Amino acid sequence: MLARSMIAGLAALAFVVSVLSASVSAQDSGAGPATSSTAPAEPPAAPVQQQAIPAPAPAGPAATAPAPQAGPGDPAVATEENGKFFDGDSDPTFQIGPDGSVDWYTYSGFRRYHSECHVCHGPDGEGSSYAPRLVDSVKRETYAEFLEVVASGRINVHGGVQSVMPAFGTNLNVMCYVDDIYVYLRARGQADLPRGRPGKRADKPPTATEDEQACLGF
Repeated sequence: MLARSMIAGLAALAFVVSVLSASVSAQDSGAGPATSSTAPAEPPAAPVQQQAIPAPAPAGPAATAPAPQAGPGDPAVATEENGKFFDGDSDPTFQIGPDGSVDWYTYSGFRRYHSECHVCHGPDGEGSSYAPRLVDSVKRETYAEFLEVVASGRINVHGGVQSVMPAFGTNLNVMCYVDDIYVYLRARGQADLPRGRPGKRADKPPTATEDEQACLGF
């Protein structure tokens, strides 16, 4: 009996030892639960947001150049220099006193106009059968336009009839007094200066004599 029990115990012990040995051998050989060597896939990249490019603003109306001045401006005196008067545009203008007296340059313009211009344009700028009324022309033209016509001349054709304004750009008897002629005609056209020689006038400024002599080459 004792021998059988011992044999059975030894057999059980041998079974346990064999099982433990097999387990250790399996661990040493690297066997174990299968694992995946493949790394998990990365999540897809978020789509790139393209920055919206703003559409160009619609072009505004093209800048336009200011319209050229139509006719002379207000003839009211804005400044005075040595007895010569200028309006707000710095163009020559006239001064008429309450008693009807005129500044020297307006009076000089009367004299020079009737010396050089009235043969064609009539006394006092009233025009003739073959030249226009300058008392109207100075109400339509600027000072710069007046100077251009006097210096360069002009040809007009009306109803098949041609009229020629000769150029006076080299005539010192006109060009040295062109501002005087202008302010006289302006006074006639814009202030209703009466026809005829002005009855009262200011004295001739010393600078007027100096400018006259310098222009004429005295």
